Amino acid sequence: MKLNETEKIKIGVVAVDSGKLMICAPLYLNDWKNNKFEREYKTKDFSYSTLTHQVNNEMFTQFKFPAGHAGLAVAFLSNRRRFELILKI
Repeated sequence: MKLNETEKIKIGVVAVDSGKLMICAPLYLNDWKNNKFEREYKTKDFSYSTLTHQVNNEMFTQFKFPAGHAGLAVAFLSNRRRFELILKI
């Protein structure tokens, strides 16, 4: 498929049950700590609890690699129940 620079295409739909979405390369999901939300904010690890605290406070967050540089993932608040992903080339 060849697209011009101003064309947009719908690439899919995502259910939003938690009010938050995250964009991450699948390779890095092995580093994800699948924990429960903790009311007390303890660490800034790559986890559900950290995502929830940071997104609820700032509306978005940039997860960093252990070495400290950006690029691991981006998470953001979404008040919609469904989120349509549109790719703009």
